[in-house]
Amino acid sequence: MLEPEALKQMSLDRYAKVFLDDSIPERALFDSQSWHPAYVPNQDSVTTVAVATPFTNPRMAAQRSAFTLMGDSFVPFENQFEGKLLAEQALVKLILSPGLFDEANEYLSAAGLSAFSFFPDLHGIGLKHQLETESSKSFARKFHPEKFH
Repeated sequence: MLEPEALKQMSLDRYAKVFLDDSIPERALFDSQSWHPAYVPNQDSVTTVAVATPFTNPRMAAQRSAFTLMGDSFVPFENQFEGKLLAEQALVKLILSPGLFDEANEYLSAAGLSAFSFFPDLHGIGLKHQLETESSKSFARKFHPEKFH
């Protein structure tokens, strides 16, 4: 997980949203030309920065998508900015073991979230249906184990 404002503070010395869309007020715009693969940067190294984009499809809107434009240092993200993102807990790595899958799904379900919440399209409906079907079969097995081999 990343706190984008902390990254922007370290990379651009700005603690504010940075947008790539030109319909946004001038003070929040960000010139991303230096990050384009065809651009040859000047002497200054291009740093990693967090940016917001206009939501262009239902998945991006549902997930409240945000992105990072990675710099050209080839240093792992957690080591950039002298490791300050990790030290200040603005960057946190979460590892969920496969054994937590069912528990994580139960938590998301209790929160009213499903695959369709994050993928509001046919694929998301399919994932949601598949999970609900497996859950129903698992529940039925508890009461009628003889019918499920």
